[in-house]
Amino acid sequence: MAQDDLPKHIACALCYSVFALSGLLFLTMTPYSRNREIRVHALQSIFLTTAFLLLWFSLSIVSFALPAFFSGFIGLLMVLFWFAFLGCWGVSMVKAYNRQRLELPVISELAQKFA
Repeated sequence: MAQDDLPKHIACALCYSVFALSGLLFLTMTPYSRNREIRVHALQSIFLTTAFLLLWFSLSIVSFALPAFFSGFIGLLMVLFWFAFLGCWGVSMVKAYNRQRLELPVISELAQKFA
């Protein structure tokens, strides 16, 4: 490890700092892209953000097509998904800093497969 490199656990935590953007950054930076653990955290950050955005946009489109009562219900559901995403994001960052990994059902499997 060169003198200017970040410690591995800090690099893993920073993969989550700016959602998918920081994950992409760590996947392309040379000293960090060679480390499998950092790649797993970067991919998990990208997949978590992508899954949330796909779900968010899908629910937004559905809420416009439904009557007002159902739109309100879907709006409440979207707020709950937002808090769940923020919780997963925060716990993932803290666990990465503590040299652990949050095992998300599909996302973690994909991240380990592609890392």
